[in-house]
Amino acid sequence: MILNPSLPSKRGLANITRDLMMDLSREAEAMPPYNRQTTPDGLVDLTSSLNDLMQNEMQSYILSLNMQPEDYLSFVPPPGSSSLAKAVADFINLNFNPSQNIRPEHIMGANGVSSLLDILSFSVCDPGEAIMLATPNYGMFKHDMQSRNDIRFVDVECDLEDKYFDRFTASNADALVEKYEVAYMKACEDGIRIRAILLCNPCNPLGRCYSRHTLERLAQFCGRRGLHLISDEIYALSAIHPNANGSTRESTMESFTSALSISIEGIDTNMVHVLYGCSKDFGLSALRLGFLITQNVILKESCRRISVPTWVTTFSDRIFTAFLNDRDFHSSYIRQYQIKLSEAHTLTTTFLQEHAIPFSPSNAGLFLWIDLSSSLRYFQGPGNEANGEDASPEMQLTRYLLKQGVYLNPSEREDFALSILKLPIHEIRDLSDL
Repeated sequence: MILNPSLPSKRGLANITRDLMMDLSREAEAMPPYNRQTTPDGLVDLTSSLNDLMQNEMQSYILSLNMQPEDYLSFVPPPGSSSLAKAVADFINLNFNPSQNIRPEHIMGANGVSSLLDILSFSVCDPGEAIMLATPNYGMFKHDMQSRNDIRFVDVECDLEDKYFDRFTASNADALVEKYEVAYMKACEDGIRIRAILLCNPCNPLGRCYSRHTLERLAQFCGRRGLHLISDEIYALSAIHPNANGSTRESTMESFTSALSISIEGIDTNMVHVLYGCSKDFGLSALRLGFLITQNVILKESCRRISVPTWVTTFSDRIFTAFLNDRDFHSSYIRQYQIKLSEAHTLTTTFLQEHAIPFSPSNAGLFLWIDLSSSLRYFQGPGNEANGEDASPEMQLTRYLLKQGVYLNPSEREDFALSILKLPIHEIRDLSDL
């Protein structure tokens, strides 16, 4: 049989057929967005962690730079300028408490952390090899790392037998490592070679930080098994102040500890790679800047060889370099941002409590993990798979909410991720009648 020559490749077709979440996002993009004045019946998209809490301050700062065309009409090297690499290294040394001083040669830039995830998966894994990922986790990791690379993911189930297993606390570190060991051995029995574990710290969507002890135990696991440790730390400074919402549990949660700060025997620093960017903590999504921080010279060079499609723009390079070099401004920015983030977190959790919507306590990041299991009893019938709809009650509820004008990120376990920053703080209460 002769195939239609206009069709994409097999791998191109596979990307179209396997990603239901991307299909949902396309549906959402076609709907007019909510606006208090112009489209009050528009879509309330609570899936995106667009951070605009400090937008006015950042806009004023960028305008104050008084950039001229000659500042951004030429180009910098694909991973960014040496000035940017030095500024990022200095910032990491100041805020991430690395066990070894980070130098500019440890930094590689790209046009976003998503691009770096794609590059890393290509450079760490051969076709058919796998990365371990604890669940629940950021829903787009698999898309970002698999869509152009023939790799697998091995899920480390942290919520099957015990929905409320806390994988972040030091007291559960050994139990968490045991879950990794079980998943690792099962993969080996199935003939799957694992090359790395991937963490999101602070975790999207759970809003929690791994304890230092937990990171050390996971790093030791990687050392025993010869695995890379990849830590996505794009929410590193999105901290919610203790007692911001009067919760004792939040006040006792671990604050952020970077994988760069781990320093114990049995850990090869060449196997530890951290990702950071300007989109979340600084609300600079449009700059499209992400950074790989690694001391592995060969891996970094391998990543750079395929980085031309992810070229850093001169405009973004110049703005973020100036921002990072202005220590007084970015230190003040971080303090103000964390206060505003804590206020948004308090307002959102209060709203959820008033409407009897259960949620998991959190102390970092831009999301809350809410429990809508009580609504699933209305969606027990089969989904309309003929129209591409998933038969699971969770996906049916997601589609129902989308049709009603509210878009949430679903999981496979009755929980949903809700962005606490998608709307201005004063508008959150306006949605109570939806």
